Amino acid sequence: MATATITKKAGEKYAIGFRYKAPDLEDGEVISTCTASATTGLTLNGSPVILGCTVSQMISGGTAGNTYTVTLTTTTSAGSIYVDTYSVTVEA
Repeated sequence: MATATITKKAGEKYAIGFRYKAPDLEDGEVISTCTASATTGLTLNGSPVILGCTVSQMISGGTAGNTYTVTLTTTTSAGSIYVDTYSVTVEA
């Protein structure tokens, strides 16, 4: 569905995520679950967090000069499934 691109330093640790709103979520529809995966070399810290219409995942690590992909797969109470990705480039 969506792709975002960010740059981080190897020593940084912070949350990335997506916010869903109409037309993605209908009235009364809520986010039920979210799973996260990342390409080898980037660390996912803990599980994804769902807060209202936002999902986030804490990330850290990576090697300077490399680009990694983080995929968040989000399911709603209506059965919709959204697969969103972050392209994370690590700099020195």
